[in-house]
Amino acid sequence: MNASRFILPAVAALAIACGGADSTPPSPQSPTPSAIVAGQSTTIAAVAGAAVQPAPTFIVNDAAGNALAGVPVSVAVASGGGTLAGSPVVSASGPTPVGTWTLGATSGENTLAVTSSRLPGATLTITAWAVPGPATQMVATAGAGQTADVNDPVPTPPSVTVKDANNNGVSGVVVTFVVGSGGGRVSDAEKGTDAKGVAALDTWVLGSQPGSNTLVASAPGLAPVTFTATALADTGVLLPRPVAKTSTQKLYMSYMPWFETPKTSSNGRWGSHWTMNTANPDVILANGRRQIAAFYYPMIGPYASSDRDVIDYHLLLMKYAGVDGVLVDWYGTHPVFDYPPVKRNTDSLFARVGSSGVEFGIIYEDATLQNVKTIAGIDPVPAAQQDFLYLQSRYFASAGYTKINGQPLVLDFGPQVLKTVAEWQAVFAVLGTQPAFLALNYAPEVGRGEFAWPGQGHLTAMQSFYQNRAPRFPIVFGAAYPGFDDYYAPGGWVDCCNWVIPHNGTATLQATLDLAKTFNMQYVQLVTWNDYGEGTMIEPTLDFGFSFLETIQQRAGVPYTVAELQLIYKWYTLRKKYAGNLAIQQQLTQAYYLLASLRVAKAKALLGGIE
Repeated sequence: MNASRFILPAVAALAIACGGADSTPPSPQSPTPSAIVAGQSTTIAAVAGAAVQPAPTFIVNDAAGNALAGVPVSVAVASGGGTLAGSPVVSASGPTPVGTWTLGATSGENTLAVTSSRLPGATLTITAWAVPGPATQMVATAGAGQTADVNDPVPTPPSVTVKDANNNGVSGVVVTFVVGSGGGRVSDAEKGTDAKGVAALDTWVLGSQPGSNTLVASAPGLAPVTFTATALADTGVLLPRPVAKTSTQKLYMSYMPWFETPKTSSNGRWGSHWTMNTANPDVILANGRRQIAAFYYPMIGPYASSDRDVIDYHLLLMKYAGVDGVLVDWYGTHPVFDYPPVKRNTDSLFARVGSSGVEFGIIYEDATLQNVKTIAGIDPVPAAQQDFLYLQSRYFASAGYTKINGQPLVLDFGPQVLKTVAEWQAVFAVLGTQPAFLALNYAPEVGRGEFAWPGQGHLTAMQSFYQNRAPRFPIVFGAAYPGFDDYYAPGGWVDCCNWVIPHNGTATLQATLDLAKTFNMQYVQLVTWNDYGEGTMIEPTLDFGFSFLETIQQRAGVPYTVAELQLIYKWYTLRKKYAGNLAIQQQLTQAYYLLASLRVAKAKALLGGIE
């Protein structure tokens, strides 16, 4: 029996104390806590960044539901990013205030966790909702800097976001859109902001005369926002137009031209980059996909790099994402292994860049020179001279070829064979214009600069390159990539890499773009458009959709969204669906030139009529 459960009468207690008993009476034990419960049942809300008034409370109860005082407690912020001051360390005899709880600056859920050492494993979660404060600002969300033909609507209806002092969107604010100059008209000029604080105009039709048009968005008590667009004369000539970007950073897409289908390969089989040693694209899997040597699957399925429809689809997507140029991985001109089809596919791509308005350039693979020497018997320097003479005669003088300070840009994935400055000087001695020649990061220093590439160290290695290596060169290309997950081992090829960079949705791409921006990289190579073997593809896939291109759109600051990317995909699918219909193909050719010239509304209307 536990003696502490009995209270001795006072007289007896005194007698024991005076009579020299061999023990003192046990002290009474406090009642046992059973639960921690909320002291209020109403929904708690406060302005983001402000204190909750009145402070929420909690109660520590025993098994009978009685409030217990003096029970040790701990109160801490669990989520939402707020702060807590003056929190209690023991419970009160009734509802116990949590202290001064200031919610986080971002609207949404905030939580506190209340625990006690007397109740192991028991946690009370108190939830409060941070709501936006009064509107203090209005900013443009989409639709700035567009072009359209006279009397036509701009492709992306302008929209604004109304925010509070902490940049939270404020709903229910009436925004009025009024034409400022240039004529034109709007539909449904008054719009209320949605749950995210966004108000989007339905349509802005530009005026009847070529030139600048303005549109003003206003809301009570807020500074107005002015949108500018350019109305162009509709001459019927559909020349490619450049995409307006708010970012001054130049973006270049690394591109692999090595894919073949049975229709384009010399042996009537799928190319090795779709098969490696273990895959057969003629096998249709349970999910409806062809079996290819990759963990990820192109949205349009496996394709041939020389397919004109594929090329146009790729270039239009890049254009509407804000990509300035495409840099093609090139194996040279010599008849060794698959180098001839890679050259053919590169020529096919470069033949179409002019109609799209995207620049182009070369990433030279000088590692091929060893195979050229072994198989064709041509020494590396004269073999490289032949390759560069071909580039000079065919491409360097083109207005669309990427140039830096007037010099044609050439990246080299290495050098791996020609490793000295003297050897490269001998190669370039036969050219009329020296190229702006960049080597791979940390390779032998043979050119005017270096370009970054993803590696096992990921962000740490990239940051080290930007901090410690890049300042040594006049020209440096940063790198941004969505992840790395190669298929070489399951594909039966020699596995170059025993490491993975997780994609994490778009988080890896966002992080690498951020790092390049932090270190003010003027040029950034997006790695890669379509290296499915290494899992670095930015091209739309069934796995990631258009998300990588959407991320690039946002970083480049183009006036386009996923809607235009989906329209381009629709154009491609119609090309293939009506492959034998000459009349529809002519309409689709017209739609291509409309898209290349940024006449999105007209292209959309034309494609809508084909369905």
